[in-house]
Amino acid sequence: MLAAIDSAGKETPNSYKVYEVALSEQYERNPSSLGTMGEHLMLFETWIASQQPRKH
Repeated sequence: MLAAIDSAGKETPNSYKVYEVALSEQYERNPSSLGTMGEHLMLFETWIASQQPRKH
């Protein structure tokens, strides 16, 4: 049992990275496909862009 837990712990970072990349790609293709989370991320991006100093 302990060996299985140890093995899972070693695989988790790689599995998480695959999940992270897949979500990023999905967001880039169609943010609204992520539902409410996609909407929040789009609003956050808009807010970040609005915080940039404006050039006159």
